[in-house]
Amino acid sequence: MNNDQAQGKINELLANPAFADHIVLEKRLPAVPPNYVPIPEDVDPRLKQALQGRGIEALYTHQAEVWDHVRSGRHTVVVTPTASGKTLCYNLPTLQALLEDEHARA
Repeated sequence: MNNDQAQGKINELLANPAFADHIVLEKRLPAVPPNYVPIPEDVDPRLKQALQGRGIEALYTHQAEVWDHVRSGRHTVVVTPTASGKTLCYNLPTLQALLEDEHARA
């Protein structure tokens, strides 16, 4: 779906009384360039190799920040735009824990 199609769907929802009364804000945020940091040193080499094998040579800054929070034992919630790497935020520490302890649970 391109931008015009997406905006058309949004306009349909805004015009539909069943939805319009429940929408309090419709706002388009401008795209921002990503910020990358190196994959943290304490990521298991097997995970790092798997990431690199899939073309991931660095993490987004929010992914590295989540890594640090989770590894330090903090409960963490991530709120970022669609397609910004949230899945890796959660899966990377989970896979690391499973590699470190075969009895670990996600």
